[in-house]
Amino acid sequence: MPPPVASVPATPAPTVNHFDLAVRHQTLGNFEQALAHYTTLLASDEFNVEARNNLGLLYHERGLAGEAIEQFRRAILLDPRYVRARSNLAVVLMNGSRLDEARAELRAALALEPRNVDLHVNLALVEQAHGRSDEARGTLIRALGYQPSHPAAHYNLAILYEESGDIARAYDHYNEFLKHAGPEYGVRLSDVRRRLELIAPRLLTRE
Repeated sequence: MPPPVASVPATPAPTVNHFDLAVRHQTLGNFEQALAHYTTLLASDEFNVEARNNLGLLYHERGLAGEAIEQFRRAILLDPRYVRARSNLAVVLMNGSRLDEARAELRAALALEPRNVDLHVNLALVEQAHGRSDEARGTLIRALGYQPSHPAAHYNLAILYEESGDIARAYDHYNEFLKHAGPEYGVRLSDVRRRLELIAPRLLTRE
C-alpha cells in the first residue's frame, strides 16, 4: 500500500486588476483591450466613476462622441461633484459646437472648484469659440492669477493677443509658455518658436 500523501491547498487564481490593465492598454493606444477591461470592470462595479470617466475618454479618443458623452454623464449622475468628468464632458460638447452646454458644465464645475485652472482654460476656449474674445482673455488672466506657470493658459492668451494685434503681449506669453511647457506639448513647442521668430522683427520696427 503506498504511503499517504498530504493534500496541498489549491493555489487561488490571481486577482485581475481590470482598472489598471484598462489604463495601461489605453495609454498604449490599444482600444479593444482597454474597452474589454473597462467593460468587465463595470459589469461588476457599475458605480465606478473613474472607470466611466476613463471609458468616456477612450471613446472620445476614437471619435465616438455620443458614447463618450453618455459615459461622462453617467459618471456625473453617480457623483455630481466629480469635476474631472464635467470638464471632459465640456470638451466633447465644445468639439461638437454645443457651446452653451459646455459652458454650463464648466460653470457647474467651477462652482465646486473655483480655483481649478484647467477649468478656467477650458471655459476660455468655449468663450473664444463663441466669439467672446474679451471674456476669454479675462478668464485666462484670472487663471494665471491662480497659477502663473500654467502653460496652456499662457499659450491661449498669447493666441488671443496675437489675433487682436497686441503682438507685444503675445510675445511675452509665448515666451512664458516655452518657459513652463514640458515635452507633452510636442509640436506646439516648435510652432511657438516659429511664431516668436515671426513676431520679433515686428516688435523691433515698433521701437
